[in-house]
Parts: sequence; structure tokens; C-alpha cells
Amino acid sequence: MALPLHNSWHNYVVERTSIMADEATLEMLKTMARDRRVSLAEVVREALDEKARSHRPRPTSIGAGQAPPSRTGAQQGSRRQPPRSWR
Repeated sequence: MALPLHNSWHNYVVERTSIMADEATLEMLKTMARDRRVSLAEVVREALDEKARSHRPRPTSIGAGQAPPSRTGAQQGSRRQPPRSWR
């Protein structure tokens, strides 16, 4: 079986970085790469891409405990104070 002469990422700009992983995780990734006949870097790139695409930011607030809209203006409008004398 002939292997492709290019990687799927060859047209993209990639940045070199280092990662730290425990030995068991690294062995699983190497096994996946070997089984699929791709490089370890390809497996890591795919995993990072999948994780980044599935990321959903946490909402900063869900409105729990939020006070109801204020009706102060409507209440004060019906009980208007008489104007103060300017003298």
C-alpha cells in the first residue's frame, strides 16, 4: 500500500510547539498514529483541531437570581411630589 506523498496540512501555515503528556497518553497517541499509518504530529493536530472546534465558551451569566425589571419610573409617575418653592 502506497502512502500519500503529502500531508493534509501541507497548504496551511503551522507553528511548531512543544507539548507535555504523560507516558500512557503518549503511547496511546503513538499507537493510534502507527495503526493509521500517519505521524504522531498528525494525530495530535487532529485532536487539537477537534477539541478547538467543539469548544463552547461558558456563559458568564445565565440570569439566575436576576431581579425583575424595575418599575420605579411608572410608580413614581402616579405619585408625583408637588414642586418645591424656589423661594
